[in-house]
Amino acid sequence: MTNNEVLELIKKATLTTGDNGIQSPDDVEEFVDMMVDQNQLLQNVRVETGITKSLKLTAIDLGEPVITKGTEATAIDDADVTKPTLPEITLTPKESVAAFDLSYSFLRKNIRRESVNTDLNMAYAKRIGKDVSLVVMNGDTANAGSTRKDKALKILDGVITKALADDDVNDHVIPADPTYKGKDGVLSAMINKLPEDFREQRDELIFLVGHDVFDTYADEIGAIETALGSQVLITGKYNDGLPYKGIKILPVYGMPADTVVLTLKQNIAVGMGVEMQVLTQDQHRKRVQEVTIIHEFDANYFLGRAIVLGQKA
Repeated sequence: MTNNEVLELIKKATLTTGDNGIQSPDDVEEFVDMMVDQNQLLQNVRVETGITKSLKLTAIDLGEPVITKGTEATAIDDADVTKPTLPEITLTPKESVAAFDLSYSFLRKNIRRESVNTDLNMAYAKRIGKDVSLVVMNGDTANAGSTRKDKALKILDGVITKALADDDVNDHVIPADPTYKGKDGVLSAMINKLPEDFREQRDELIFLVGHDVFDTYADEIGAIETALGSQVLITGKYNDGLPYKGIKILPVYGMPADTVVLTLKQNIAVGMGVEMQVLTQDQHRKRVQEVTIIHEFDANYFLGRAIVLGQKA
């Protein structure tokens, strides 16, 4: 395949350039869908799309019992009338830039004529979705590092950074040499620190952990001499997470080994901007095609008291 044939195939990709590379709302929605489909964190939290400048979100918080004893011909006391609180957050997507250099030789060797658009778009979406999940949990605008990872983390303050400054968050100190399973383990202790109204919603809760923590927990379960222990070591159920007391434990790219987050899945919200630019530039002398994707996103959570933040001292 010649260079010109390769470039003609690329130009037929779904992410085509319009005016200044601005994508149509449908193309942006499709790209975000591909991001979510390939990323476990984004599949488990609340994702809002199509945000122009900012979006206000509310949730209903009924944190105490709402019923009381009924008595014939007697109105309930004013003190027993509940007023649900409506925690509100605003998502204001911040700009991120992803730059790829695709060499002609790489494209020629790896391209598939019938699915070039799908292959490339899926690859872009998977990598950007992975980076979005990194920033959603770990972002810190005060990060002083200079690595590629540090530069990504500077985009916005993520869940952990915000939780550290939130007095409503339930804190848990993880020991220096932790055990995660069992009644004296980290996971059980964190569940016990969650308010009871949230604790009983096992299907809606999730542990978000680093890969080191996930693998340590898997090893602890795998050490149990049962068929279940053997199954965990063999299959791992990695992509779907492993359960503890009915709560999914999900490994998240970039989560530090000394941090565990327990919260309601829908307590975390991620917002995607409506605009996305895809700019391409053919550099024939360098024999590469430059691809620049400009995308906006933001993240926040509703209730600090619905979070348990576990960290080592």
